[in-house]
Amino acid sequence: MGACLCCPPGVGYEAWMPLLLFVVESESDLVVCVSAVTEGADISIALTEVMTDALIELAPYKDFDFTPPTLSMGTWPEVLCCSLGSTIVIIVRRKGLVVAYELADTGLELIAEENVGHYVVDAVMRYSAVEGGAEIVLLMSDSENPRDGRVGTFCFRSAV
Repeated sequence: MGACLCCPPGVGYEAWMPLLLFVVESESDLVVCVSAVTEGADISIALTEVMTDALIELAPYKDFDFTPPTLSMGTWPEVLCCSLGSTIVIIVRRKGLVVAYELADTGLELIAEENVGHYVVDAVMRYSAVEGGAEIVLLMSDSENPRDGRVGTFCFRSAV
């Protein structure tokens, strides 16, 4: 449904292989999974088994099903995945659902879960020097006028 590469927790300036974060559907819910990308014996890459996962329950959002606007690139992927440092954000576009996790040594720790009330067209993460943390910028479709859009941001500050 969606995927992204992310940085393993606790990595400094040394060389490292990324983690692959991907979202799969499980019955009526979503599962966020993390696997490590490893170097294979023949200079290829391989994936490990799922190292950690988290469940996103969609039942509380069953009444939310925003109509997507006409998009030149289509409505795929159904789920957007973004990462910056150890902050991971999963966006269920049609539900307007934004779920943020901190990728820690112990696994995925939930930071925030919010419904933005609009179909999410696209998203990007950046560092916010003003707020001091990862920030997600969302381009959303206006529910009243699908030819119009809205921009919203969420900042996830580090607890340290």
